[in-house]
Amino acid sequence: MDDVDENAIIVNALQRHAYVVVQKSLVEGFGLTVTEAMWKAKPVIASGVGGIKDQIVDGRDGLLITDPFDLDGLAEAMSRLLNDPELAHRLGAAARARVADQFLGDRHLAQYVELFARLASSPTGTNTHRRLPVPRDPVDDYTAAAAQVRRDFVREATGARLETVGLFSVDPASLPGNIENFIGAAQVPIGLAGPLRIRGEHASGDFYIPLATTEGTLVASYNRGMRLLAECGGVTTAVVEERMQRAPVFILAGALQARAFGEWITEQFTEIKAVAESTTRSGRLISIEQYAVGPLRYLRFDYTTGDAAGQNMTGKATLAACEWIQANHPGRPHYILSGAIDTDKKHSQINMLQTRGKRVVAEAVIDKNVIEDLMGVDTKTLMWGRQISQAGNFMAASANNGAQAANALAALFIATGQDVANIAESHAGIVYTQLLDNGDYYWSITLPALIVATYGGGTGLATQRECLELLGCYGTGKVRKFAEICAAVVLAGDISLSSAVLHGDWVASHDRLGRNRP
Repeated sequence: MDDVDENAIIVNALQRHAYVVVQKSLVEGFGLTVTEAMWKAKPVIASGVGGIKDQIVDGRDGLLITDPFDLDGLAEAMSRLLNDPELAHRLGAAARARVADQFLGDRHLAQYVELFARLASSPTGTNTHRRLPVPRDPVDDYTAAAAQVRRDFVREATGARLETVGLFSVDPASLPGNIENFIGAAQVPIGLAGPLRIRGEHASGDFYIPLATTEGTLVASYNRGMRLLAECGGVTTAVVEERMQRAPVFILAGALQARAFGEWITEQFTEIKAVAESTTRSGRLISIEQYAVGPLRYLRFDYTTGDAAGQNMTGKATLAACEWIQANHPGRPHYILSGAIDTDKKHSQINMLQTRGKRVVAEAVIDKNVIEDLMGVDTKTLMWGRQISQAGNFMAASANNGAQAANALAALFIATGQDVANIAESHAGIVYTQLLDNGDYYWSITLPALIVATYGGGTGLATQRECLELLGCYGTGKVRKFAEICAAVVLAGDISLSSAVLHGDWVASHDRLGRNRP
């Protein structure tokens, strides 16, 4: 097979599902395939040639066939293991232990890394600046030993000693699907704010909020806003809309053909929906928006995605739908899976209007006396400041006309295992306020593109799962609750920061709490 990576994937998959692994060879150096099978605790039958004789001790951690042409002996060994599960299990366990002891030790791997680094740095004519790739373990790359090898590699290549990076509690074996070339963990401090009182459709009660940040004053500021909201009766929250998109573009011969294609898409919606939904257990296609540009027809597929954020889910579903469309439309039009109006990890006006992820509202009525006592600002001053900031946000074409949502969401996202890059969309917000006749102050924020999950991705990692469990939000059926909590936290920060700016203690608080000089 020409593709080395594809070959490795296939061999790895076959070995994982095998009961016995057989390596029949006439000539062999160091048998990497044999080592991979041994590491998977598979009983191995191999020809006793070359380096394999150094890898397997016959009868202890595998079976060796002395003569590679002895087919009867090979068949007898296979029959022996297939009919003796206890022997197969014992050989497999011993094989894994031998690999761990002899072939994956830190000392041996570090020696290889040191050798490669020296080769790369030695004068070799035109190859003096030869690229040295990050080392990987082809058998099992998610181990503490493999991470140590890469940290040693970094030290050899750059001089940096990643000693603190290498102090982590996460189990490397839990990380496939979350990280490649694992070297350690970035330990972000987590502070606790609250209680935050919420009266929502899905989140109801008092919540203590984990906020992961390195910005001094952030937790204190949100804690202050949460106290004010609690003393004013709490926050009302609601998820008012939800959808996740993938937006392909189809290329037709001209504008008329593109218009006709759009009409055909509308007629075929039921069939397209069935094809898309066949790829997912929880995704549901609810609509297909259409936008015309010359000969192009942009289709924005809108899905609900259960408790997952859903970008990968919708990509897979939409690919299946596009293949069906291309195969069944008379014009067999070409397409690109993303025409960029899904605006993945980018803020956009279309998200403000059409929603991406969850559209969630947090609102509260602020008692005029409470805010003046706690924040030192009266509600008339708040409205005056709001009018001025509205004009400033309009001039700047800001994605959020409130104080800002990014601090709260980034800190929550890091603590709970969200895809932090989704802050690009999620931080957008629309603040609406009223100065009520009795002097109290209605304050709301709408987040039109909040992308969160309580299942899948990074949410299942140990510390992230614990933080979601702290909120009562881990697992299925919890994503709307988590979305409401996120919006309520944003509102608490909006109130605290806006009040600090107007009262004049914004800079002073950062001077007091936010300076961690070396």
